[in-house]
Amino acid sequence: MNKNVTTAYEQPVNDDGNVLVADFTAQKTNDVVQNITMSVNTIVGYQTNKEKVITAFDEFLKVIQSENVQTPDETVPIVSESDANITSDSTSDSTSVLSQ
Repeated sequence: MNKNVTTAYEQPVNDDGNVLVADFTAQKTNDVVQNITMSVNTIVGYQTNKEKVITAFDEFLKVIQSENVQTPDETVPIVSESDANITSDSTSDSTSVLSQ
């Protein structure tokens, strides 16, 4: 039985006043990273905090790439080097057959 393991990641970036500047999201399914997105709250906010956003995005990508590959039977928690958040884990059975 094949299992698909999907993990969603999110990391917000705030300015010194705790206002959202950017938000990064990504999805990893069976060790394949996909749907990497970066949302910018405002252009002015991005321009003012450009170096902070670039550094945070680099760290976000490092966390995703450095995670250990786990089989569906493992229950080892994922530990990251930054404050990237894992927002959800899901496992689905890919051997389902549709019948009419």
